[in-house]
Amino acid sequence: MTVAAIPVQRASSTHLPQWQRFQPERTASEHPTGTHPYQRQYAHVYHQRLAVLGPRVWQAVLRDNQCENDNHNHSNNNDDAHTVRHVPRILELEEGVLSIAVGTIVKEYENSVTGNDINSDAVVPGAVNGAKDALVLEDESGRVVLATALVHQYPTGVVLGVQGTVGTDGVLQVERFYHPWTCAPPALPLYIDHTNNINNNNNDPTYIMLVSGLHCGSPKVSSLPRDMLLSYLQGRFGHKARHVARVIFAGGLTSTDATAVQELDGFLLALAASGVPIDVLPGEHDPTTANWPQRSLHRALLPHTTTRYGTLVARTPNPYAARHDHVVCLGTDGRNVRDLCTRVGVPVDDHDSPGAWRPVTELQALERTLAWGHVCPTGPDSVPTVPHALQDPMVIEPHLPHLYFAGNAKKFATQRVVAAHADTATAVDTDDRVAFTRLVCVPQFSETGQAVLVNLQTLDVEVVRFQDEE
Repeated sequence: MTVAAIPVQRASSTHLPQWQRFQPERTASEHPTGTHPYQRQYAHVYHQRLAVLGPRVWQAVLRDNQCENDNHNHSNNNDDAHTVRHVPRILELEEGVLSIAVGTIVKEYENSVTGNDINSDAVVPGAVNGAKDALVLEDESGRVVLATALVHQYPTGVVLGVQGTVGTDGVLQVERFYHPWTCAPPALPLYIDHTNNINNNNNDPTYIMLVSGLHCGSPKVSSLPRDMLLSYLQGRFGHKARHVARVIFAGGLTSTDATAVQELDGFLLALAASGVPIDVLPGEHDPTTANWPQRSLHRALLPHTTTRYGTLVARTPNPYAARHDHVVCLGTDGRNVRDLCTRVGVPVDDHDSPGAWRPVTELQALERTLAWGHVCPTGPDSVPTVPHALQDPMVIEPHLPHLYFAGNAKKFATQRVVAAHADTATAVDTDDRVAFTRLVCVPQFSETGQAVLVNLQTLDVEVVRFQDEE
């Protein structure tokens, strides 16, 4: 295969892979003891998740209670009615005592939970939630049924704190939910404020490009937008390509056609020939393992690319994590978001239908995974996962990433999110500008012809369109 390389003098960024924790455990044939990770039960996953996120929830509880106590003291009101008992184990909840307990949510669905056999009588078509769903809070000591109007807002697998009182029927009447403690990401050396004023001596920005859903090999997908993307990054459509330091392909790489992988290999080979570094993470239907975290594509699937440009093209697992310059980046192919959209809802302000709800949007689902401190909280309940024994690798670090993306979205969406428990030591720089996390839903390229540029200095985003004008 011959590729005419077009040299492009482009911007560069330091690249530090941080996806090692997502590398799946070795198989039985690779393991010296011959044991296989799937011989374990999935209880280990929930145990490790609660062990890490539980203390963070208690930290959020203590911080919020301290703030409330300070406000209470300032009001000079010594009423003890606000005293809340902190219960270390659900089994120790007492009837009639206002308490806070921490555990893992288990959602009992009225409709089928498989996603492939959804009850036709579901309240919202395509959603698993039903009108008679119930929430249960569980830890290693026991479980308690929750009575709350927010049933549709939480799926199985989320670690939460719950404040309420157990009634005579043994049901906990919920007054409040607590999410895990999170901190803002470290402030970037160069920062943008709300007026878009940047103190930057270098006026040339550096970008990373996010692309998802190429679907190479599909007879239903035109190759023209992909060819235009290649030409753009080769510098044929102006000079902006020089500022793209890296391209990240977020899943949805191939179709099921037999020649799809060969077509992907040829495309990546031509792109790498232009000198742009590439990160490739697989998706739900790509040729790799199905269980999360997904293994990176095997080098044999991309023989020409890996042979000629193995140092320029990184085959990464899904989820993805890396540091680009000072920007901490976390992302997925979007399956976690799509699954959450079928299992989580938000209230609808409808006077004619009290209690009505609708599924969350992809952006709302992405934001919730960040707030809950877990990339894929519905795994292993509805997203297959590897039953890790020693850790849950998809727990998000307390210091949130600067950039958090999900691929294969129906449409582009973005949002700036400030940590709920912002740490002033890291959330604000010397000019009192608040640090934030940039959320990005990356649209399917095969459907929209859109790619997303992320400015590494400011975290601003820009959509680039590659479409045939008809």
